[in-house]
Amino acid sequence: MRPSIKTLFGLFASVLLGSCGGGGGSSDDSAFNPPGVIVSVTAQAATTPASLIPVTVRVTGPNGAPLADGTTVNLIVSPAGVGFVSGAGAPGAPIVLSDRATSTTIGGIATFRFHSRGVGSATLTASVPDPNAPARSV
Repeated sequence: MRPSIKTLFGLFASVLLGSCGGGGGSSDDSAFNPPGVIVSVTAQAATTPASLIPVTVRVTGPNGAPLADGTTVNLIVSPAGVGFVSGAGAPGAPIVLSDRATSTTIGGIATFRFHSRGVGSATLTASVPDPNAPARSV
């Protein structure tokens, strides 16, 4: 009796897969998923008429501790026509309105303001440089 080509192919594939050691485990930490830095954005209101809304960005490390004071946080609003954001600059400094703003942390918190134009929904996205790889943003 001659074995069929499909049977031989299936046997060969099984041997090949078995020889490579099978599948490997996975971890949450990788080059595509930086370890432990958590960025959360909280606005004081979910809906608003045209007005000024405080926005808080909290940045913590792998153990839940805040990142170092002075960590740069970027905030972007999209689509840009819905509103503007500004960082909480130094007292007396002029407020710069744009679709993106920068602020620094104190105690793991960076503060911003969202200036609504009252024309639709907006998405706020915050990012920080990864302390373990500064060229990468989280």
